[in-house]
Amino acid sequence: MSSQYRRGSRETYKMDLQDRLYAFGAGIAAIASPPTVVGVLLAIKVLAARRLMLGHIWGMGFIADVLAVVAVVALSYSFGERHGRRTLAVLASLISVALVIGVLYESYFDQVPALGMLALAKQALSVGEDASALFTWRYLLFLADLPVILFAAFAFDIFYETEPTDVRRQLAIGGASLAVVALFGVNAFRTPDSGDTITASYRHGIVGFELSSLVPRHDEATEKVANSRASILQAQIDETTGRQYGGRRPLAPNKGAFAGKNLIMIQVEALQAGCIGASINGQEVTPNLNRLVARGLYFPNTYSQIGRGNTSDAEFMSNTSLYPCEQQASSVAYATKELPSLPRLLNDQGYDTFTLHTNDPRFWNRFQLYPALGFNSYYDNSFFGDQDFIAYGASDYVLFDKGLNVLIQASQAERPFYAQFVTTSSHYPFREAAARGSLMLAGAEGDSQTGQYLRAMSYADEQIGWFMERLEMAGLVDNSIIVVYGDHFGMRYEGATDVDLALRRQLLGHNYSRAEFFNIPLIVLAPGQQPRTDRVVLGQIDIMPTVCDMLGVDLAETPHFGRSAFDDTPTLLTRPSSMHLFIDDQMLYLAGVTEGEDRWYSPVNQVKRPGGSVPALIDNTTSLLHLSDAYVRQLPEREGATGEIGRVPYLDQDIELTPFR
Repeated sequence: MSSQYRRGSRETYKMDLQDRLYAFGAGIAAIASPPTVVGVLLAIKVLAARRLMLGHIWGMGFIADVLAVVAVVALSYSFGERHGRRTLAVLASLISVALVIGVLYESYFDQVPALGMLALAKQALSVGEDASALFTWRYLLFLADLPVILFAAFAFDIFYETEPTDVRRQLAIGGASLAVVALFGVNAFRTPDSGDTITASYRHGIVGFELSSLVPRHDEATEKVANSRASILQAQIDETTGRQYGGRRPLAPNKGAFAGKNLIMIQVEALQAGCIGASINGQEVTPNLNRLVARGLYFPNTYSQIGRGNTSDAEFMSNTSLYPCEQQASSVAYATKELPSLPRLLNDQGYDTFTLHTNDPRFWNRFQLYPALGFNSYYDNSFFGDQDFIAYGASDYVLFDKGLNVLIQASQAERPFYAQFVTTSSHYPFREAAARGSLMLAGAEGDSQTGQYLRAMSYADEQIGWFMERLEMAGLVDNSIIVVYGDHFGMRYEGATDVDLALRRQLLGHNYSRAEFFNIPLIVLAPGQQPRTDRVVLGQIDIMPTVCDMLGVDLAETPHFGRSAFDDTPTLLTRPSSMHLFIDDQMLYLAGVTEGEDRWYSPVNQVKRPGGSVPALIDNTTSLLHLSDAYVRQLPEREGATGEIGRVPYLDQDIELTPFR
């Protein structure tokens, strides 16, 4: 009797457990499954992404983004109740992950990623360390609901009461919503493209902007000019920029004064002009660069003009005097072209040309960029190895140590050389290089974003100082032009703490401005040249014409968008940026998402002005970007170009037989 009672108890308990599990599952399904709940959560995420990426939730684009969510929900349920739940759960998960990627991308590159940037998916994986440094707990909120939604959609089918779906109603709602979103995309496409991805996303919706980015734009007027002779194209460039040639700036060297000299260019990772001549707690941040400034020509009002390619865009500009691509990294968009460039011009002058970088050449597609630029050879991680590894490759010490031997060997030949060094150790997030720099910052100062950046720059400065000493000992300084410049910003705005702000005030003597965010140093050391500081307003696009001026290289048949720093002619600069940037001799104008957020600065001291007006020549800067892109795209394909991204060519050849190693 007792045995039967116990069996009955177990069966009763088992049935109770099933009922409880059923009730639990049904409860989760009831909470997480209805399309309105998932749709509301997805809409909240989209609005949060708008706030993080654009700085604004509202605006006309808000309508497009919300209707895109409505379209996703409605069209998902047009497949029926069960399949609709599953479809919506999967799409909500994909969209949530895409939003996190978009927010991270914008915080790293200061631009809204276009769908065309998916070509750089491998590149995104390569900056994992940077992304992890930017990733904060708030991004997890985009993903927090996904386990419940997916679990409810796929694990508890038996708990749902299957109801008939009004397919026509769902298709009507979804189709109408999608049609409105498409209209926003069409409007975004028809709006003149300024490369301002943030304002475009604000006005037309993130979804509308992404849709418009899928359709290639054609500018027949610029393409017609781009296909014209070099002299006609250059005349168009000069007319757009308002240049007037003939006059020279005070104390400028004669054209060709350094003809036949070697050229050594050093592109320093994340070097900003604010570091030069500055001290923290009585310590010079860059004492070695300060000594170079005292010995050479210094241009403190030089500005970074990179686009989506960051460091690789700076390499592209300094060697071509062309604007970076607006939609992609130039090293990807223009990888198959035979680019008119400084290396090719110097090759024609009998120079040996090569570039040195300790990273994997697949990073930023450099294995394609360097042949496109016409370098005779390049030295990468296969040459430098993994010794003393920092961030992305062998340290700057190894770069300059082994690179010096390459220069000494090149100097023993009968022809001059052009060598471009690209440093990596001071790359964000700075921790490893900061631990090696001699700048002493303790406690919260040393651990802050700005403190680590300054300590990393201290390390980079020490390696440049060591390199200069060895160049002197090798007798190369007296026979070379040495150019040092920064590639882009190092001090971000995102995540700045009170400690960061205080350190920046001590560094600069005032609050850090958006103009200083773009401000980089340009230092030129030439044999016998009297040292001086010239406050002319320049950009990275002016580096190649300046060098060619000194070396006496004729640019008459090479279209160039920059001009020599020694020519006394007006300045007009921009960059393919998230927000429209305009720079001339009188102002630095940075467009805001709304008119009330526009900002004006002095281009010669980066001080913010209380107000101003939109520059009259703002459309000219957009024309320069479009004209440069049209010109490059009609250039001939280079021999040996594979069109591949992230795959090194010539792997089936003997390494000694190919110049690209």
